[in-house]
Amino acid sequence: MSKHRRKIEIITPEIKKEMWKRNALKCKFNKTRSADDWEAYRSLRNRVVALRRKSTIRHFDQLCSLRAGNPREFWKSLRPL
Repeated sequence: MSKHRRKIEIITPEIKKEMWKRNALKCKFNKTRSADDWEAYRSLRNRVVALRRKSTIRHFDQLCSLRAGNPREFWKSLRPL
């Protein structure tokens, strides 16, 4: 019997769009192997990572602040990690 994990809404539509752009730049770099394409890819890759980290922090910050008064609910919300 498998357990289903709850979907955590950390990846926002903005992040998905940036990830798509990042992947397109990676394909472009793989074809051309130019330094300019690598820099564009690297820059967008770092931006996606930063957006994802901020989104994760914001999500769990909201989750913990909502359930701070009830320890059982607080730890239940962190269990999916």
